Amino acid sequence: MKRILRNLAAFVSIATMMFTTSCNKQEEELSLSEPKLTIDQNDLKFEEFGDDKAITFTWDVPEGAVTSILMITKATDTGFASCTDYEVEGTSKTFTSADVRDMANTLKADLSVGAEFIAKVMVSAGAGKTAYSNVVSFKAVKDNSAYETIYPIGAMDWGWEPSQAEMMKTDDGIVYTWTGMIKAKNSFKFLCQNDGNWIPSYNRDETAENYWTLYKKTEDWEPDTCFEVEKGGQYTITLNIKELTISVEPSSEGFGKLYPMGAMPWGWDLESAEEMTTNDGITYTWTGHLNANNDFKFLCQNTAWQPSYNRDANAENYWTAYYKTQDWEPDTQWVVETSGIYTLTINVETLEVTATPQFDPASWEKIYPIGAMEWGCDPSLAEEMTTEDGVVYNWTGNITANLDFKFLCQNDGNWIPSYNRDETAENYWTLFKKTEDWEPDTCFKVEESGKYNITLNTQDLTILVEKVVENPGIYPVGGAFPCGWDNTLAEPMMTWNGTDYFYAGWLNVGTFKFLCFKDSWTPCYNRDANAEYYWTMKYCADANGEDTTFEITEAGRYIIELNTETLEISCVKDPSEEFPLIYPIGAMAWGWNLEAAEHMFTFDGESYFWIGEIKADNDFKFMCSNTEWVPSYNRDEEAEDYWTAYYKEFDWQKDTQFKVSEGGIYRLTLNVKTLKVTAERLGDVQ
Repeated sequence: MKRILRNLAAFVSIATMMFTTSCNKQEEELSLSEPKLTIDQNDLKFEEFGDDKAITFTWDVPEGAVTSILMITKATDTGFASCTDYEVEGTSKTFTSADVRDMANTLKADLSVGAEFIAKVMVSAGAGKTAYSNVVSFKAVKDNSAYETIYPIGAMDWGWEPSQAEMMKTDDGIVYTWTGMIKAKNSFKFLCQNDGNWIPSYNRDETAENYWTLYKKTEDWEPDTCFEVEKGGQYTITLNIKELTISVEPSSEGFGKLYPMGAMPWGWDLESAEEMTTNDGITYTWTGHLNANNDFKFLCQNTAWQPSYNRDANAENYWTAYYKTQDWEPDTQWVVETSGIYTLTINVETLEVTATPQFDPASWEKIYPIGAMEWGCDPSLAEEMTTEDGVVYNWTGNITANLDFKFLCQNDGNWIPSYNRDETAENYWTLFKKTEDWEPDTCFKVEESGKYNITLNTQDLTILVEKVVENPGIYPVGGAFPCGWDNTLAEPMMTWNGTDYFYAGWLNVGTFKFLCFKDSWTPCYNRDANAEYYWTMKYCADANGEDTTFEITEAGRYIIELNTETLEISCVKDPSEEFPLIYPIGAMAWGWNLEAAEHMFTFDGESYFWIGEIKADNDFKFMCSNTEWVPSYNRDEEAEDYWTAYYKEFDWQKDTQFKVSEGGIYRLTLNVKTLKVTAERLGDVQ
């Protein structure tokens, strides 16, 4: 009974005292002795809903006492102002674990972290006299060590991999909950461990009338019946292992979430990704701008890269998804060929994807720069500007200084309409659309000849004309390379500091040298014919220097490394394919796509190396094949040195991996004899 009993006892005592004062003066001299309160333990650890004895309070009742009230409160409430009262008949009271739980809830004490309490007894005599016992203290904390551990498995993101399963939450060891994505029409049940043992487990009781009924499977021969949901999405599962009931309800957060990533305006920035909309947790849509020839996929959250919906490269229909849950699964994606506004849809049950353009490229204007360009004022020779959305147009090329130029909307000999300079605007680089002969034919000019980028916006009527400042690099060119002597097709060598450069690839029999700019023959690096060592370069600033070249006499795959300061070059025929090939995979540009992985290089079949970008905080390992997932070289977590590998032969062996904390260009090496790995950061990605 709550403190009202204590207040009533006090009221009765006062009334009795008033009566006694008027009727019998001698009663004032009667008094109760202080009762002695004891407890059988003062440090409780218990299961919250247990019916076992948790603590017993015992006291003696003074002669003449009629009632006893046990008062309990938090240790900080020394005045017992907010105590909970229990009227007791007799001289003791025992609390079960459930009683302690209820008492703590009433007092708003958190037993999950432990709480301290104090107690005392108030005794009352029929004549209205009261006495209080000594105060005792005790602690109480829930002991969850005896609770079962339960793991949902099957239709969840981790599939049937127990070691990856999330543990369900419980406050009492009876009711367990979990919230997450469940795939439609996929079986699931509940394991009581995640150590590889499949028994015991909680399965569906197929003998029960209610589909959502559990039974505990403890023997192999017992049925392994499971549950399923009709629609995929985010659910909250609640198990009661005492009553063997289960509820599977769409979670309070609604359906699962999807975020398109990649070709969208936010690119691969997780935090900036927009959420797709859905009315049923099955079909998701998003409308926005997609960049042409940029990969995109769908993430299931904006905080992690898995799970995701990727393109199923094995499906006949290009617009088919598959549900990716593991790093090693292919990271294949979709692209659109024309930039613009699209509506994307994905059905997470049928795995069908659509990308519907919200524009008609055939209706876009065609625009041609004319005047100060190489073709002068001949419209039939003018190059068409490029556009990805029918609004912003681009062109790059040479413009001659102090010559007029404007933009025609056709190249068929008609000079109207056109985009000209708006001489009434404050900003020189402002357009107006000329549609009549009598309108001004004002044009633009540049003061310095050279290569320019022009960006023209037909909506804002703005124009941006920027001189191209080409970044120097190293571009190998010549008959030995796939581009031949067509410098416009030359590919840059990899660099991480602007001094050291690297190339690995096929070379034909033929000559070659190195250009400093893709579109210019000078400056360049030629062979120094006067050097003692054949593989020595010299820098040629103009075309007047001797045009000596290097020569490849035997076709094959080569590794080229050069330094523009020392002018040294190393060109070695790659013997890697004479040895077993090894492929780094994971944190590289190709992710976990085995078929796309580049192989490492080796000269002796013992020490392998590879140079390229490694992404920060992304796992990687080394595969012995680009078609199978075993064998591989993984990180040996039992070794003292983090950079120690072990040879993994079987699926059941641990799949521990390496990672670097800072992204950049690395020289990655693996010695298959000593099993030592090094990851030398060379510099930032250039």
